[in-house]
Amino acid sequence: MLSLFRGRCPFKVFMKDKPGKYGILIRMLSDAHTRYILKMEVYAGKDERPAEERSVKAVVRHLVKPLEGTGRNVTTDRYYTSIELAEELYNDDKLTLVGTLKSNRKHIPEELKKTQGRAIFL
Repeated sequence: MLSLFRGRCPFKVFMKDKPGKYGILIRMLSDAHTRYILKMEVYAGKDERPAEERSVKAVVRHLVKPLEGTGRNVTTDRYYTSIELAEELYNDDKLTLVGTLKSNRKHIPEELKKTQGRAIFL
């Protein structure tokens, strides 16, 4: 979620494709039925943590900690969706993942790239 904000802030982000282009980026885990927010994380810019702790996969793994072993479904947007993440969540935490998968991402099998607009379920 991009919370609109145009004031002074060292971790304000700019996203050219959003209607409100400036704001504070908040990553959150929420329940789709109750709209209850379970966990939030504010993106505070680049930090000194190692690359594997700052990765997209690490962000999702950190946010879904409260759901481990519950058998729930996690829905992500195209930036956070990957086959690696889906396999890790299913094998380690018993969670399923639904999300849009861009065809130009690494590690996508050729069978998935040749769908011509059809949905493929793994």
